Amino acid sequence: MILVIKKPDLLGTSKWGFVYDRNIDATIEDKDFIDKVKNWKIGFYYNDKIKCKMRIEEVSLNEKQEPIETRYYIETVYDVIKINKNEQRQFL
Repeated sequence: MILVIKKPDLLGTSKWGFVYDRNIDATIEDKDFIDKVKNWKIGFYYNDKIKCKMRIEEVSLNEKQEPIETRYYIETVYDVIKINKNEQRQFL
């Protein structure tokens, strides 16, 4: 799956924001990726993307068995896709 990074969590204490089919918040479970972010080995630019494996959990359903709460988890980050390598503004 490829997701646009909307809001990275640079401190490691909250969910990241991504664009999927809409804006979503996801927990990144890939500890190696998080360590690289925290140790400044990976940086992000505006509109960069990640290639990842994502798990989607329907947490609660309404009376029609339609999801009313969905949680997203990034299990593995395979790559960071740089959109504009010459861009000067970085999140990191």
